[in-house]
Parts: sequence; C-alpha cells; structure tokens
Amino acid sequence: MIIYQLIFSGDPIPDELKPFFLIDVHALLNSLNRNNQIVYKDNVVSFTAGKVYIFISCPGEEVISNGLNIYAKQWISNIEEDYSLKLSIEKIGEHPEELNGNYSEASAYILYGNSYLPLRSLDNFDPIPLYKFPYTYSDNASYYDINMWHSNYDNVYAIWDRGDINEPYFKELLSSIESQLTVDGIEICNRIKQLTNKDCYFYLFNYDNDVPDACPSCGGAWKLENRILDKFDFKCDKCKILSNLGVD
Repeated sequence: MIIYQLIFSGDPIPDELKPFFLIDVHALLNSLNRNNQIVYKDNVVSFTAGKVYIFISCPGEEVISNGLNIYAKQWISNIEEDYSLKLSIEKIGEHPEELNGNYSEASAYILYGNSYLPLRSLDNFDPIPLYKFPYTYSDNASYYDINMWHSNYDNVYAIWDRGDINEPYFKELLSSIESQLTVDGIEICNRIKQLTNKDCYFYLFNYDNDVPDACPSCGGAWKLENRILDKFDFKCDKCKILSNLGVD
C-alpha cells in the first residue's frame, strides 16, 4: 500500500466550522472507499495553522496518478470552494501490506465477503481493488451493488460472530445457497462475468465442517482432492461456487 497525505491549504478553518468540514471530509473519504481507492481505516485528520492534513492509505500509486473518481472530485471541489482551500497530494511512504492484485492478468475472480476488498484473483487470492474493474452498477459510474452487498455481508457476519442475537439465523444467511445474501452475491458474480468475460466464483461461507459432497446448487460433485489457494476444499465449476472446511 502507498501512504499519502491530502493537504488542504488556505485560511485557518474557524472552530465553529470544523465539525462541518469533518463531515465533508468523511463524505470525500467514503466516496474513495466505495471504489477501494483508499483503505478506509486509520485515516487521521490534523488541523494546523493554514493547513489540514488527511493521511490515507491507497492500494497502489495509480489511484492518485490515474485520477480520483467523479464523486471524490466533486467533494474536493465543494471543500475547496466552501472553505477557501486548495488541495495538494503528497506521497509520504509505503506499507508492506499488498492490496493491489492484477485485474487484467487474473484468469478468474472470487467474490469473497470475509475481506476488506471483496474481489480476489482465483489464481493467487490477491485482493483486487474495485476501481480496476468496469463499473458494475446500472448508473455506469459506481459499484453500488457490490458496496451494498459487501456492507450487508459485513453486518450479518458481525452479528453472527458476536453470537448473542439469533446466531443460527444469521449463520443461515451466510451459508445457505438460497439466502438473499447468497442470491445477490451470485448475481454480482454473473454481472462481472458479463463485463469482463471472465468467471467470478462466489465464496459460500461454512463453519461447521459439514459441507455435503454434492454442490448445494446443482447437486454435482464438488469436493476437491487437493485444497486450492490453501483455503478452499470445494469448487463447482458449473455453478461457480467455492467453499471450505471450517472458518478460514
């Protein structure tokens, strides 16, 4: 990952306006996060005399060099105009964590909910940021469908993992081939196949090591003789579904 600082320079922001400025900065960062253009964690905002520093982590340098998404550009424009500031961007270092898998070289993809970046390469399990993909949502300018599915997955998983509210129900949402969460995920996989002409496999959650030998969708054999990617024990090439023995 690459660490950058966004620097808004200009007149000091009055204390009474700082809460509104932070709301606008949150909207800017959220627009970048929805495209996986930043890793939305550990973002620090620092106010100094005449400058505001915002530290961000990006999967790769091309996030900045290729230009920010249209929503981020609009928020930057709003902030510059509303607070009489000017943005500059500086690279300040690198982080050893790799979040920049190769979209074009991957032979196929995995939609994997248990991850900060939900799309992975089937070749090496490298995470692939969304901004490297064609837009998947119908307005042709966002990944709203993937964002909403991933947010729903995270919320369901968090409630199940906590275990204090109807744990069996939320586990069923994660692991059933018939749950709305799974149905929506498989629809996204099909859309990615249409857009990229490459298969996209859906990861079906498993916890109890009781996955049947038959694919839960088509009934065909899907148990692998050898685990792939040191993670998956089941793979149906007809239905484009992956699973594993136990939580991984």
